[in-house]
Amino acid sequence: MKEEEIIEGNKLIAEFMEYEYDEDIERYVTPHSICEYDIEPYESEPDDWTCALTPDQMLFNQSWDWLMPVVKKLQNLEIEFFRMNDALIEAEIDNVYVAVIVFIKWYNEQEMQNGK
Repeated sequence: MKEEEIIEGNKLIAEFMEYEYDEDIERYVTPHSICEYDIEPYESEPDDWTCALTPDQMLFNQSWDWLMPVVKKLQNLEIEFFRMNDALIEAEIDNVYVAVIVFIKWYNEQEMQNGK
């Protein structure tokens, strides 16, 4: 994938995961569980800090730690999506990432059509 496609995909995932977008700093606030420890904390509470990242800093396309919570959220929707199943069986992160993007785009279209 091209860099700009990855950035758009990461933004799509961040919004699907309901990460807060802080307009003042133009970054998404991500949960502690996926933050790299060398990233400056967004909040100073040591037990509950988060980090604020731009989509090009997100690692959904590179890290299973980032991508699997998205897959779990998609699976909790209980919608059969064979491309996702096939990608997970292959266990190739690039294929799973693309399947996640395709699924979220489809899901968002369905939500718009249903007026949600």
